[in-house]
Amino acid sequence: MAALSAIVVVVMLGFGFSSIGGPSTQRMRRADQKRVQDLYQVTDKIHNLWISQHKLPEHLDALVDVPLADPITRLPYEYHLKAGSEYELCAMFAARSEDSEGASRARGWSHPAGRHCFSINVEQMLDNPYVYYPY
Repeated sequence: MAALSAIVVVVMLGFGFSSIGGPSTQRMRRADQKRVQDLYQVTDKIHNLWISQHKLPEHLDALVDVPLADPITRLPYEYHLKAGSEYELCAMFAARSEDSEGASRARGWSHPAGRHCFSINVEQMLDNPYVYYPY
């Protein structure tokens, strides 16, 4: 009976890791979620600047209290001005966003693995990735 219980436990652990990924996969997902949260904070500050001064910053370091670099690699997030009220924010992601992740389901925050740039129009604020969107 003890051997059967041990087998059941091992099988259930194997099933659990195969469905959610191992610890390293979970660390990568959390790091990517943090990157999206950081970029959302930047977009929020840019949006507030646009509302108050009707301009986009020339560089991200013009913003106060925003994360400017990746929490893991320490590489700076990229910011590129485009025409009018548009800009891009870029980061390097460890994995593709999953359909079940709240941040990827928030409008506009889905991303592939690798370097990805989000094209943003400051007049159309993206959904907050901190909020769960059950659609």
